Amino acid sequence: MSEPDTQPARRASKKRRIIIIGIAIAVVLAAAVPTAFWGWGRWSDRCVAHVAETPAKALRSLHADPVDQADLGPLSAGKDMLINADRARAVLAAARKPGGGFQPAERVLVSATDSVQPVGTVDGNPVLAVGPDTWVGMALQGSLVSMDRTTGQATWGREYFGDGTHGEQLPGQTMVLQLTSRPMAASFADADGRLQWCTWIGKDAITSYEPTFESDTTDDKQLYVVRAAAEKATDRSVLLSRIDAGTGKIAWEQPIQGTNYVSDLDTFGDQILLDQASGKDFGSLWDSNRPPGSGALIARSAATGAASWTYAGPDQSSWGVTVIGVRGDTVIVAARQANKKVAKYAEPVQSWLIALDRAGKERWRQDLGSDSLAFDLTEQAKVAGNVVLTEQRIPRQEPKLEARDLSTGKLVWTRVRSIRTPELHLEKAAVVDNHLVAAAYGPQYGVRSLDLATGNETTVLANGNVRTLVGDDKAITLTSEGLLLTLNHP
Repeated sequence: MSEPDTQPARRASKKRRIIIIGIAIAVVLAAAVPTAFWGWGRWSDRCVAHVAETPAKALRSLHADPVDQADLGPLSAGKDMLINADRARAVLAAARKPGGGFQPAERVLVSATDSVQPVGTVDGNPVLAVGPDTWVGMALQGSLVSMDRTTGQATWGREYFGDGTHGEQLPGQTMVLQLTSRPMAASFADADGRLQWCTWIGKDAITSYEPTFESDTTDDKQLYVVRAAAEKATDRSVLLSRIDAGTGKIAWEQPIQGTNYVSDLDTFGDQILLDQASGKDFGSLWDSNRPPGSGALIARSAATGAASWTYAGPDQSSWGVTVIGVRGDTVIVAARQANKKVAKYAEPVQSWLIALDRAGKERWRQDLGSDSLAFDLTEQAKVAGNVVLTEQRIPRQEPKLEARDLSTGKLVWTRVRSIRTPELHLEKAAVVDNHLVAAAYGPQYGVRSLDLATGNETTVLANGNVRTLVGDDKAITLTSEGLLLTLNHP
């Protein structure tokens, strides 16, 4: 889902592409695959079996009904239901009269469990991860399904066997990464789900269950994938691969020596950025045995994979550097380190917000102080449009959301939490027509829309605890209180 900008805000656009950030597919399948073969040929049947078409009967059973025909009765029954009928009816009532310039919901899919979740959009149409509420060993069997938001019918589906999907999207195609007896990537046509290609990644068999893949794409249709080392591999370095997204052919693969963990990958012009510091792992900042430089940001050449530069933080002490987002020739990072001058976790983390150019040099930096960006960066920071948003949580003060100009770091606007302005889930948000559309915390929850230029705010939905929200300039799709709804944006 490319944006008109030649180098869009990658982290933000990932949330609108088909991706569940943080987990790869763990698949339990039997036979080993020869290590020297990468694609079709005699192993094409095995590849096709891993991403088989979802049976037509299963697709027909997945449909969104007209809103005025929704049957919410069953939602109040059953001991394992996550919602109740009264809350669901309140959400449906709000969706009939949304604010923020959105059109009333026309269709609703009723699903009382977490078995149906939107994970991306294709021209406003939701792409869903669908799986039964039953585990098979370490994995969950399900399908990746594209749904027409106008008719409410599933247009195509591809099966997976795992606890999630991980992949990328380019115009006209959706790519998924998963684990079989070896890691693999496959590409489907957005129009009908036709399998375009299938490629094995690396030569090592996977012998342990762990998050394995991180990836991103470029506008010239290159797919970059970094995968964790196999448990019993001699070389414990992660493997970086460049794949032609048009054909599935691997241009090159090379280990990143001295690096056995990468939490994320972003493309940045003619470079690949590799995070060694997880935005979700603040506890590692307290690890006194962590080697120097183990939290540095690594840049590699997109053309060859060769080393370009490394950024280790504002000074020579031990920092964890994590990419917040990329736009144009600027990458925004958060640099965090444990504040060991005070009691552990009392004021746990010192944080800086920093803009880097393509040479890894600082454009600007902003000291965010202690107790800021301390825990999960996906909840507390986001590049959206031409601003970077950070959630500030300072002791004895109301939390506030700050927007800073990407090019200068200057404060543009501030939003302070109050009874009328609840906190927002930045990880449950989409950028629609230069507005941040995000799920709100309680008491009423709902969805809010913020003008990214001014901070002016409108209510999209007044009710509903939103579990997932994805979208693009044409529509948003969300799940709340057992309902899956799409709101069109004219």
